[in-house]
Amino acid sequence: MPHIGILEMGCPSYIVTRQKYGNYTDMFRAYFAEHTEITFSVFSIYDGDAVPNPQSLDGWIISGSPSAVYEDHAWLPAMRDFVRAALAASIPTLGICFGHQLMAQAMGGVVEKSDKGRCIGIHSYGLSEAGKKCLGLEQSFINLAAMHQDQVVVVPDSAIILASSSFCPNGALAYGRFGLSFQAHPEYTADIGRDTTRGWQKKAAVDVTLYEKALASYDCEPLDSPKLVPALSEFLNRRHAHV
Repeated sequence: MPHIGILEMGCPSYIVTRQKYGNYTDMFRAYFAEHTEITFSVFSIYDGDAVPNPQSLDGWIISGSPSAVYEDHAWLPAMRDFVRAALAASIPTLGICFGHQLMAQAMGGVVEKSDKGRCIGIHSYGLSEAGKKCLGLEQSFINLAAMHQDQVVVVPDSAIILASSSFCPNGALAYGRFGLSFQAHPEYTADIGRDTTRGWQKKAAVDVTLYEKALASYDCEPLDSPKLVPALSEFLNRRHAHV
């Protein structure tokens, strides 16, 4: 059975989201619930847990966070070292939102606050041929729940682009067979997306139209997140399957 570590880089900032859906670990556990062969351990890095040895488990998920990768957090240098060590050792590492940005930064990419503003709601990402192959999909676009201001603006030399949108050209990246990351949140259901959007709206209601459009997207566009579960579970199992 693959034993996967979830590296929590933060917790959902909106209290209603935490009360209804839990932390990021709870969301990932629910997302992979049908794959009972996967077991999880949790490391709350943002809350003081030590950064583990990447070779201690079969694979890793690096979560989202309210923090930014260019901020001054004591645990960030160790996490960048973790990413480089995990990929060098061919240990499956899946980065989501903040995790996507952290992996890119650790591997030589650049992350900045987008001059396009906030990316909220369901966004459609075009899949490259490599993206279709990696994710086991034939469709040309996938709809995922997005919730970010920062994004990867320079892709590391070691990465290839799997998915892009007009707002976020570097929406999903692969680093060989053992590194994979998404700017959007595959683990979000439509309900999580709606409530998180409402939370952002209460904290920073700078553009009413933006939030109204984001909330409406959850009623108009189906999420493709469930279609990614087979590929992502296989990805997390790669090291264990060959041990």
